[in-house]
Amino acid sequence: PYTATFVSTAITKVQGNQFAAAGVLKVGEASRQITLPLTVSLAKDGSLKLFFESRFSVNRSDFTTENYGGIGP
Repeated sequence: PYTATFVSTAITKVQGNQFAAAGVLKVGEASRQITLPLTVSLAKDGSLKLFFESRFSVNRSDFTTENYGGIGP
């Protein structure tokens, strides 16, 4: 199985509860700089928990290398 990780380097407010997280997405051995859209919300139970949601797409072929069999097309 392949592992995907995202490490943010900066988070900026866009407007309201919308943010942009810039950072590095690593899939297998391949890494790419990307910016993810984030929606932030508070827990509905009144606690101080924050929830982050992001939906985005990437080109799978960007993460195919010689060292990584890849998930390309």
